[in-house]
Formats: sequence, C-alpha cells, structure tokens
Amino acid sequence: MNNIFVFTATGPKPKAHLEVSINHPVKHPYKTYVKDNNIIDAINAVGECYCWGNTAKSFPNGRWLDMEIDDYVLCYQDGKYTHFSQVIGIEHNKEFSELIWGYWEEEDKWWEYMYFLKKPQMIDIHWRNLPEIRSLYTKDGIIIGSKKHKKHKKNKKQPVGQTASTMKHFLPQVQITDQGEFHNLNVP
Repeated sequence: MNNIFVFTATGPKPKAHLEVSINHPVKHPYKTYVKDNNIIDAINAVGECYCWGNTAKSFPNGRWLDMEIDDYVLCYQDGKYTHFSQVIGIEHNKEFSELIWGYWEEEDKWWEYMYFLKKPQMIDIHWRNLPEIRSLYTKDGIIIGSKKHKKHKKNKKQPVGQTASTMKHFLPQVQITDQGEFHNLNVP
C-alpha cells in the first residue's frame, strides 16, 4: 500500500516555490543536475520536471527517508489541500535545489532533500473534509508537530504519521486508474 505525505506551502517562500516547481515545471536543465538516471528516466516519462524539497531541519524527523516511489503527496496551504501528486524519485541534491529555490540565508538552509513528482493536479479540499488525516491537525487546521503547533501546544505530544487508507477512499475527488495514473475530477 502506498503512503501519503503532506507538505505545507503556506508562507511566502513556499508559495513562491510552488510557482517554480509545482504549478509550473522546473525550467532548469534537470538532466545536468539530477544524479540518478532512474529519476531522469521517470521525469522524461512524465515529460516535465516537478519537484519539492525539504530542508535539513525537517530531514531528521524521517519523513523524507520514508518516501518511496509511487507514494502520494498532498500540498496543504491556508486550510486546504491544493495539489495532489505521486512520487517518481527521491534524491539529496543541494546544487539543483539551490538553482530552483535559492538559498535561505536567514536560516542557513537549502531545500536539498528533494522528491520528484508526476505532474501535480490542482485540488480544492478543505482539511476537515479528509477525515482519515484530519487527526493530524488541531481543530484550527494547524498541523500537529509544526512550528506553529509547538508554540501553542499545551497537551502531550501527538504523533504525526501516515494513514493506511487507500487513495481511492482517501480522495474520492481524484480518479486513480489501475495503472496508478490519476486525474482530478474536481478541478477548482
């Protein structure tokens, strides 16, 4: 069964990153920078390069390490899930990440723990409408375990995990074929 991962893109920097690597394909020559030929082949099969990256600070929690090819990815921003995709490759690549998203000088970080995706599909689903992962959030839509949650948290630590639901049940608005291809039935 495929895992489901959620990445957030609520702040100004992540929203800018969405424009250059999720809403639109990466314009840089990925064949020059991507090290793994299997990822290059997968990008070629998709036709364009779509990706997202984590910083080293988010790396230790293990979510990036747990990703596998064909796992599903949801983008969360401003109380809604806005994008849906599937992982086609995973690579630690500081050079390519800096070329795409730059360097976060204030934090001395790069978004170097990259995952490459099938073409992301736009969706418009309020976080409360996905009960299988709703438990990962507070009643106000704050992701449990996020910086914002840690600042406001007063009760015991709750784990952030992966759901065991299948995507056919998890996102009924998205049709998934037996070949693992998907398209959005509810484009905003």
